[in-house]
Amino acid sequence: MPQLPLNAPTGTIKMVLSLVTFISFYTPLVIAMYYINRHSPSIKYRNPNELAFVALSAFLNGLGRCLGPLFVDDISCTLRLLSLGIA
Repeated sequence: MPQLPLNAPTGTIKMVLSLVTFISFYTPLVIAMYYINRHSPSIKYRNPNELAFVALSAFLNGLGRCLGPLFVDDISCTLRLLSLGIA
């Protein structure tokens, strides 16, 4: 299977990735509010610590997936390949 070179997105794709990344920055606030209210009766028995950890991990993974293509020219090749391999 031939490998395609990683080029930085341009035009509409770059705008959409930037918009999605910007909109997603509310997520840590929501996770923090959930974690702060973990003693609430409706949340207490749903493993709030684990859920907050998994939600934050998913957010960081998604953020890395959006930021990687946006800054493909600014990060080293090793870090780029490691981030694709980890995710």
